[in-house]
Amino acid sequence: MLEVIVFLVFVVLDQLTKLWAAGALVTQYGGSLPVIEGVFHFTYVENRGAAFSLLQNQRWLFIVLTVAVSALIVAVLLKKRRSFAVLTRLSLTLLLSGAVGNLIDRIALGYVRDMLDFCLINFPVFNVADCCVTIGAILLVAAVLTDKSLLALFEGKKKPEEGKAAPKGEDGAEGAPTAPEEQADAPLQQAGERNGPSAAEGGAQAPGQAPGAEDAPGPAQSEGAKEHAGQTPAADGPAQGA
Repeated sequence: MLEVIVFLVFVVLDQLTKLWAAGALVTQYGGSLPVIEGVFHFTYVENRGAAFSLLQNQRWLFIVLTVAVSALIVAVLLKKRRSFAVLTRLSLTLLLSGAVGNLIDRIALGYVRDMLDFCLINFPVFNVADCCVTIGAILLVAAVLTDKSLLALFEGKKKPEEGKAAPKGEDGAEGAPTAPEEQADAPLQQAGERNGPSAAEGGAQAPGQAPGAEDAPGPAQSEGAKEHAGQTPAADGPAQGA
């Protein structure tokens, strides 16, 4: 809402002063009206160049450039308005007001009507739209130094935020295992490799073992069976001699 009000006020003010300069200032005062003699006058001038009478007779170039710049300013304001500080929004609105004020003259008349004349320093005659452009440019420089959102726009990307969480791995866990954790897991992995596939698989058949060998009784099992039968390897001989 602020931008709309500022834009309308300065565009209307610019056009009213131009109508007065081209009408009453010329017909009643001969095109020049001293306000402070020798310092500041109202002097009607038709400017066919850029601001402050620069680059004369380049009408269509200025029209194309002005339309492009105005469209860019409008797009930025519509997209980034909420994130901009008031100073940034005001500076862009003043730039837009000045551009549109002179654009109206260029399209309708083929030239721009100027009337503000600081004759004390022999400065080029200008108008309200030129004032808007100049003040808007100064405020924009100040906004660049103070508005972080505008700095991010000029840089093309925002700076990464501090304390950003570590990226998640493929399994969804945050971050990669730390060095101490990897060192603690290393002995377990080495022990598993020494035990072989049978230990890792929980009693699976070892490589090279004959089928069914795991069911055959070993030496310890045979001796245990004999002890249960009341016979031992050492007592077999005397028992048989008796």
